Amino acid sequence: FHEENDIMKTKINLTKEEACQKIECTSSLPKDTCIKVMSSVSMFQECPSGQRCSPEFDDPILDANCIDHKENNFKRLPSLPCEKNEDCLSGICQNKYCLGKLFEETCISASDCEYGYTCRKDLNNEYKCLEPITTGNKCEMDTDCVHESGCLDHICTQYFSLENNQKGNYISNQNLSFCKSGYSDFIGICQNLSLINETNECNEEIYYNQKPAKYLRSIIEEYCSLPFIKREKIYRKPVFDQVQNAIKDKRILKVQAKLYNKEQIFYVYPYKIISDSSHSQYYLACYSTMDQKVDPIIASFSMARLNIKYTMQKNFHLSRIKVNNIDKALSMNSASYLISKPEQIRLKLTKKGYQTYLTKLFSRPELSSEDKKNNIYTFSCSPLQAYNYFFSFGREVEILEPESLRNKFIKGYSHAFNVYRDKDNSKNS
Repeated sequence: FHEENDIMKTKINLTKEEACQKIECTSSLPKDTCIKVMSSVSMFQECPSGQRCSPEFDDPILDANCIDHKENNFKRLPSLPCEKNEDCLSGICQNKYCLGKLFEETCISASDCEYGYTCRKDLNNEYKCLEPITTGNKCEMDTDCVHESGCLDHICTQYFSLENNQKGNYISNQNLSFCKSGYSDFIGICQNLSLINETNECNEEIYYNQKPAKYLRSIIEEYCSLPFIKREKIYRKPVFDQVQNAIKDKRILKVQAKLYNKEQIFYVYPYKIISDSSHSQYYLACYSTMDQKVDPIIASFSMARLNIKYTMQKNFHLSRIKVNNIDKALSMNSASYLISKPEQIRLKLTKKGYQTYLTKLFSRPELSSEDKKNNIYTFSCSPLQAYNYFFSFGREVEILEPESLRNKFIKGYSHAFNVYRDKDNSKNS
């Protein structure tokens, strides 16, 4: 199994060191570090009292820091202990436990529902909290199924249950496999995992039988089967490596980016690489300034468009206050809108508009509360995110608050109307 660049999953022979990552508990890491990932070992350290470890679970190759364990740092899932409504993702704290949505209540994701239910379509094609689908029955996505199963070819299939040479498409779930061995080739066929001696090669000639076309096709097909966020990380590996090294060594990056349609130079104090809420793109969360004599502000840069001029020799140090501030901003904002402050956005959606919201995942703002009777929804996000996401909804949405955002929608729609009206007038004259 050749892990380089995450492309070749077709070679499934592993050395012992490649198969088994060494884990070590230590007390020698810097005080604010709880996870340090290196090539041969992953080191774990307990956080000081009053702090918790904050890893990026969607990207386990990244290090993790200790952050203050404040109650409002994160929203808790149903069935977890709580003190007040604001602690819970559902906004309901009952008998000191977070209460999720109950049977047949409207939902957006599985984390909205009370323990024992999942969010899936009912017979009317509406998302409701329902009992999960048992193994062997039809499904649309992994979360439709009972916990021990995922959705494979639209059938709930138990993880780690398929024999060799059966189709166990690993793409359905990024973390679990349907194959007993835990491995499949580039077209999803379950294969054995075997360890070889360090001195041996990967025996490519046995698998590819001296056929370079098959080898190249395997690379291309495996790469194309990955989601964009994984392909981006491979294609822009030098940029990711440069940023990771700058984070590790605490070095300032000199970056060129567009601001108000003009190329500008920014001095960037990198903090961490993080994906947006829809896991469609990576961003560099950081502090940034255009003038080193001016205090930097919290910002983010798209890793897909990041243009690094060079890494400066100058080191920097983020104070505990700055680290807490950026962690708080990340807990409240999407990584793509880190520079903006979230507000309470109230709007009205038609039935079609609400269905569009359920299916349009990219840059989707977080739903804070809903009044289903009057079709009024409240979101916690920046006005810029709300504008970029909801403007394409057209007549299916009406912005109620804030007034400045409502006026921006009116101006945008009026401008579009005037374009068509002026063209029609010129034709009739």
